Amino acid sequence: MAASHYAYNMMKIPGPRGLITVHGDPDAALACEDEGARLADAVVAAEIDTTAELAKIADEVDLSDPSILKKPMKATPSAATFESSKDTRKVDLVEGDSSRQVIIGTGLSPA
Repeated sequence: MAASHYAYNMMKIPGPRGLITVHGDPDAALACEDEGARLADAVVAAEIDTTAELAKIADEVDLSDPSILKKPMKATPSAATFESSKDTRKVDLVEGDSSRQVIIGTGLSPA
């Protein structure tokens, strides 16, 4: 259980001998924020380009042509799907209390 404080750029964690305080680097935090904003702008720009391309393609489709309704849909490969019951397991947060459980991935390494 950690408590982070974004304004002070620090995190406090209970430790075996008291409170552990981790101070962040303000310059690194600012650099991360700038990079995140740059990536968000790139995603928005890419979506705008994709929307314009889709609109251009949609304008070229003849809706009165009945053959477009007869084309088969591409099947998605079943190997690419996530199977939650196979890749996860339930763990009791309080030992013996199944009403308080969390689901974790089975591929995790032990701590």
